[in-house]
Amino acid sequence: QLPLPDASQDASTNAFGLRNVTRLDVALQEVCRVLRWGGRFIALEFGGPVAPGLERAYDTFSEQVFPRVGQWVTGRGDAYQYLVDSIRKFPLRDEVVARFEAAGLSRVRTRVLSGGIATLYSAWRL
Repeated sequence: QLPLPDASQDASTNAFGLRNVTRLDVALQEVCRVLRWGGRFIALEFGGPVAPGLERAYDTFSEQVFPRVGQWVTGRGDAYQYLVDSIRKFPLRDEVVARFEAAGLSRVRTRVLSGGIATLYSAWRL
């Protein structure tokens, strides 16, 4: 529940946070609620790789290397394991787009970045 009036914002952004909300559909409805007509929502989130041959390297890095590096650098390998797990549990791009639309957002577009490791979502309240 955002502490903002209905239709009070021209834009909303989110970077690597959607996969951390417990109820994605409710969060997207709340974004739609606070956006003015013509307002834009942009979100950057992790996604599965789409570049040929990248999936295996990505899986190996995220499952075996990333948590170990996190442990070595910060002493908190568990936090980096959470990151890997949250990425794996996040819905695929097509489902995320459908959820944006179900929440009332329109003209939902995706831009795949870094071979699919990240996705930029763009949507409008129309």
